[in-house]
Amino acid sequence: MEAQSAPLWATFKGLEPYQSEGKDYLLTPEGWTITHGGTLGKQKAWRIVRK
Repeated sequence: MEAQSAPLWATFKGLEPYQSEGKDYLLTPEGWTITHGGTLGKQKAWRIVRK
C-alpha cells in the first residue's frame, strides 16, 4: 500500500499550512482539491482530485 501511494504523497509534498483570523487551513498544490468522500469506521475519508 505504501509503495502504491508514494506517487500521490510526492504530489502532496506541496501542502502548506495557512492561518487566518485564528483559523487553520491546509493549502493544496495548484490543480488539486480535497473533498469529503465519506467515512471509514469513525474516520473521515477524503478524495484527492486533480481539477
